[in-house]
Amino acid sequence: MSLAIAPVELPRTSEYPPPSNVRAERNGDQVTILWEAVPIPDPKMIYSESRYFLELRLCRGGEVSDALLGTNELRVTIADEAGCAEPSGEQISTATCEGYSLSTVIP
Repeated sequence: MSLAIAPVELPRTSEYPPPSNVRAERNGDQVTILWEAVPIPDPKMIYSESRYFLELRLCRGGEVSDALLGTNELRVTIADEAGCAEPSGEQISTATCEGYSLSTVIP
């Protein structure tokens, strides 16, 4: 039995940009994604749970799977194996109390 994943439309805001200088560094099956901080001058607009939101498409055990990750850090390391028929892919956006910025594709 498989479950269909319902697409979710995130609330978007143009008040804040997505992170810049986004880059990925691969070391075997480990990928470290790094970016620069997005200034948010009003502390009330900072979403305390996670300031950055990553949408990930990863290869694990020969199967592509989707994952979501929220973090306040400026880098994350994820497992992304070789061997999937479809390519992996990631994107990142800034999370605020108003919503999410437009996403930046992680190269």
